[in-house]
Amino acid sequence: MKKLKMEITLVFSLFVVSVQAETVRLVGGVNKYEGRVEVFRDGRWGTVCDNGWDFTAANVVCREVGFGNAVTNVFGQNPGDASQPILLHNVRCTGQELRLSDCPSKTGSGTCDHSEDISVRCSPVNDFDVRLVDGLHLNVGRLQVYRNGTWGQVCDRHWNDDSADVACRQLGYVRSDSWVESYKLKENASPIEFDLFQCTGSEGSLMDCVSHAWNENSDCGNTVKIQCSYEGRIQCQYT
Repeated sequence: MKKLKMEITLVFSLFVVSVQAETVRLVGGVNKYEGRVEVFRDGRWGTVCDNGWDFTAANVVCREVGFGNAVTNVFGQNPGDASQPILLHNVRCTGQELRLSDCPSKTGSGTCDHSEDISVRCSPVNDFDVRLVDGLHLNVGRLQVYRNGTWGQVCDRHWNDDSADVACRQLGYVRSDSWVESYKLKENASPIEFDLFQCTGSEGSLMDCVSHAWNENSDCGNTVKIQCSYEGRIQCQYT
């Protein structure tokens, strides 16, 4: 079972005061990458009806729980317990949402029963897969790279426009412009996994770039945050 920890901001200054809440999980699958979609609402976990559900919604869920893209939807094969509520139906995602809760939906069960509970199967995460976190939009955030079972930050040492180009292209965007400032290391954030990346800009992924794993004796005060443009432009920024 995979649970997501989401930070809920309580003030308008990002991440100054926050609490954690579990919002989406996958339950009852044969491995951690699949299961019945359950959401947390009003102090209880419940299922999601497959009425209106599509592959786009599955991708949003897989991304939210920290895995790769959805492999398939599974309809009606992993129903929830009869005592569980059905909390959502008619979920309609565009694919740009950060969380399932950002997708338009209707609350309650509607005309659904538990035979219509939706399950998803997500692709596994592999070393050098990348994601953006702590952003206000899907295309911007602090860069994390997966390595040895852990999502980790990247030190900005030697980070440049070419490296940003490769990272955004790996995320599905196309670079045409970029700029760099500075981003302070976030306290109590995920560990730093890479000391540096040196890319030429022609690589297909960060795996193909020259990289150095993080050395505990190294000093890094800034980590990478990037913004990738939907029009194919990239901007790197650190706040």
